[in-house]
Amino acid sequence: MAYAQLVCDYRVEYVYKNTIASSMVFGRHSPDTASAVLELAAGDSIADIVVLNGASTAYEIKTDLDQFSRLSQQVADYARCFDKVVVVTSRARAEAALDLVPSAHGVIGIDRRGRMRTYREPTVDESRLDPRLMFRMLRREEYLAILKRTVGFGVDAREGDGWIEARAAFAALPPNIVRHEVLGELRRRGMAIAKVNPSIRLLPKSVRALAYSSRLSRVGFRRLMTRLNQPVSSLAAL
Repeated sequence: MAYAQLVCDYRVEYVYKNTIASSMVFGRHSPDTASAVLELAAGDSIADIVVLNGASTAYEIKTDLDQFSRLSQQVADYARCFDKVVVVTSRARAEAALDLVPSAHGVIGIDRRGRMRTYREPTVDESRLDPRLMFRMLRREEYLAILKRTVGFGVDAREGDGWIEARAAFAALPPNIVRHEVLGELRRRGMAIAKVNPSIRLLPKSVRALAYSSRLSRVGFRRLMTRLNQPVSSLAAL
């Protein structure tokens, strides 16, 4: 199988994303209660994958092809936006990551068989969260929904002064409310894919991360499943 070959010999970023999505959303939790968002901007960084259930966990992936030069800035940005931060790398580089990453953040290593080993668990500290940065992660309809629920905010904040007013109202919310509301909106965003694809559990493990990065129509989902069930030899001529 092509994916198994990737896991063993050429673990690109997608392999790490897929391993996290499969293990956390489909393994430790369930698509009914947990979701994932890929490539989510947080501060000046972009979290590779964020898993959302009762808490938000940002995963920063460092393959054997990546440098650790921006790691300190990345985890600092994620710590201001998410409950937990975890660096995911190969087992060969896990010890180096432990030395570079603050002790509050977790480190996971993935071996050549796709197995995850936790070298350090992350800790939660809500005092690190920055509502201003969390506001920037949200889409317009998401922050307006939060403001309407919490303070009855009703300004049409499409652009200009309306956006500035919405941002100011959001920043004034108690941090615990911000944390709860943002978690809920991001979780719903990720779970939208499960509503579009009600048979998401039928997807092979090799494409679970793809399901959370592409919103497929029902027709598109059926086509994908048909292609996945075809032998590779029949696709080579396409």
